[in-house]
Amino acid sequence: MKRRSCIRKNEKKNEFSKYSGKSALNNLVVCGECGSKYRRTIWIDRRKNKKYVWRCVSRLEYGKKYCHTSPSIDDEILKNTVIEAINAVYASKNSVRDIVKCNIAALLGKTNEPFSIEENNNKIDKLDEICAEIMQESKKLREENKKHTMEIQMKGAEQARLRQIFEAIDHMSEQMTEFDDDTVRAVVERIDVISQDKIIIWLIGGISYEKELAKTA
Repeated sequence: MKRRSCIRKNEKKNEFSKYSGKSALNNLVVCGECGSKYRRTIWIDRRKNKKYVWRCVSRLEYGKKYCHTSPSIDDEILKNTVIEAINAVYASKNSVRDIVKCNIAALLGKTNEPFSIEENNNKIDKLDEICAEIMQESKKLREENKKHTMEIQMKGAEQARLRQIFEAIDHMSEQMTEFDDDTVRAVVERIDVISQDKIIIWLIGGISYEKELAKTA
């Protein structure tokens, strides 16, 4: 009985027995049904043929308990679709740069308001000298300093990220013919698997590309 149980377990592992290595699309592919990430796995059929496919993590770990209809996406089809999306959207680099700038500026929100950390520090010194009763105001100003310092650091990081994106766009050839990990990491934000027949690829700057997938056997 014990041996038969082991055999059954091995048979169950036939379909998705291993997870694949790292991919530029890791953590980008999202299940449209349950919201879980997709993971690249190795499909092994009964004839021991192997190929890479992407599967909803919830479906892999819990079966149909939480996610009922999420499809498998062939790795090559997904990569080719990403290449197609990048080529279609970034065909005109200059116009795309303008779109990306506008969209990211909108996402960053408000325009910078005049603010001086040095001026606030001077106010803090004066308030501390006057009396202890106004320490609450001093604390408030310190918190403002901390907040604005963090915002400056965040904006610096965002500008560095923007430079990285533009460099990736500038170094792209007119047509992307092969899947390039660095380019994909720079410009692809998320991939929503809507159904077996449709995915939506979101590129940096809020640009989307919808694709109907050809059914595979």
